[in-house]
Amino acid sequence: MPKRIISKRRKNRIEDGSRDIYGTIIVLALIVSFEHYQITPIKMLISIIGTLLVIAIAETYVITQKESYYKKRRLTKDEFKHIVKHEFQIMIASEIPVLVFVLQHFNLITIETAFTLAKALGLLTIFSFSMVIERAMKKPWIKSILLSLVSTGIGLLIIGLKILTK
Repeated sequence: MPKRIISKRRKNRIEDGSRDIYGTIIVLALIVSFEHYQITPIKMLISIIGTLLVIAIAETYVITQKESYYKKRRLTKDEFKHIVKHEFQIMIASEIPVLVFVLQHFNLITIETAFTLAKALGLLTIFSFSMVIERAMKKPWIKSILLSLVSTGIGLLIIGLKILTK
């Protein structure tokens, strides 16, 4: 069987989708951990955005250091920009929960509805980005759906572990 070659555009979609899934799982874990506390929507928003920002900065730093070590030089501006873009992709994951908690902040939905909606949309996000990844790898539709359901299940399992460790 010939080796499948993945185009640069497809590879970027796969990498970005993976980062989005990673960020979504972090956001869902935060949502689950705060659900049983009296927390205002603003504090929830700050927690979500702040946590993802800290992770993105830390990972950018670590990868920049590693790349500089392997290249035996400081990174160029373009290399650094590429790392920043890649690592800050996890911030995309915060968009939907942030929107949900903004709606709750303006009392358009209840706090219980906000938590439920944020979790459901988070799982849908994992499924959607998994589909993007599977389709970018040119997998058949049925196989893409099944593998995306497995990815969503793994995300749900990780969140379940977070619930157990509260």
